[in-house]
Amino acid sequence: MGINKNAKQALFEDGKTRAGYAWVVLAVIFIASVAAPVNQFKVPPVMPALISEFGLNMTMAGLLMSMFSFAGLCMAFPAGLVLSRLGQKKTCITALILIISGSLVGTFSATTSQILCSRVLEGAGMVMLGVTAPVVISGWFPPERRGLPMGIWSAWVSTGIVLIMNTSPLVSPPGQWVQTWWLATGFAFLALVFFILLHKNPAQAKEEDMEKQPPIKDLFTEALAIRDV
Repeated sequence: MGINKNAKQALFEDGKTRAGYAWVVLAVIFIASVAAPVNQFKVPPVMPALISEFGLNMTMAGLLMSMFSFAGLCMAFPAGLVLSRLGQKKTCITALILIISGSLVGTFSATTSQILCSRVLEGAGMVMLGVTAPVVISGWFPPERRGLPMGIWSAWVSTGIVLIMNTSPLVSPPGQWVQTWWLATGFAFLALVFFILLHKNPAQAKEEDMEKQPPIKDLFTEALAIRDV
């Protein structure tokens, strides 16, 4: 077991192997990120069915989208703290689990309150992915090669919107919406499986380098002390 682990470590410390696998990690984190907007924008294609099912007025129907964004707003700073505490892989896995859990709660919701709560869970997962993905990419690509992968990843929201807007009508007949929720849940679940199987840490930072980093609390305090922030 120890030999295999050491061999794997040496493999990923090799420059060419590391550079090649960096694109695999980019693909994995991109798919994981796309799962978030897929779930965020699954509402508009089936909005008439949701209004009919839950007896919503236009204000409550709008909350199905705004509650998602509100959760993201509230989780922006805490997501950074979670990332510093759990690390990249556990944070991404937690984010995807939140999205899947929220989508499942929404699938079986019988009241407006339940489906709104499900949107909060999904929104929290999305902001955690948005905070973590650039860190994952930065760990695998050096600064001089980071522009292209960051540019590719920046298409995560638009890709998710295009996917769900075009696939939802294929699975949800007029007047129905649950099929779209299952579709979005399945996509997030597959993204979670791919991430668990294929994501690897770059083994870039040494323990002594990590010890030199100031506590996250001090960094947070310094950031808030900046007037523009």
